[in-house]
Amino acid sequence: MVDSISLESVAAAFQAWRENRPGKRQKTPAALRQQALALLEHYSVSKVINTLGLSHSALKSWQLVEQGNDPSSDFVALTQPIAPVDNHTYNSSLRIHLTLSHGVQMSIQGELSGSQLSAVVRELQAGQGDYK
Repeated sequence: MVDSISLESVAAAFQAWRENRPGKRQKTPAALRQQALALLEHYSVSKVINTLGLSHSALKSWQLVEQGNDPSSDFVALTQPIAPVDNHTYNSSLRIHLTLSHGVQMSIQGELSGSQLSAVVRELQAGQGDYK
């Protein structure tokens, strides 16, 4: 028992939420996330994710947020080139939205040069092991 919440009561709360949520893509409520994380003090990760019907990546992401290591809050500053090489250097209608497997989302919009886009790709490649 975890401060008057049990694995079974949290599982029932998750089930009730799943049955009554307005859409499948709705984020898990903070209260349920916190209850799931509190269970980790007394149960193994595999027991919690299997009983609550969660993915390991979702639980790990919630842990990172709880610890103040929210990967979605990382900001990568891109430097502006001194001068565009030609009129095709920038694409002002660029809009990119990424959703990674563990739920982190990133949006890029506006003018972006090829070198800046390369910098974004390098940052993503360098950080891909951070969220496993």
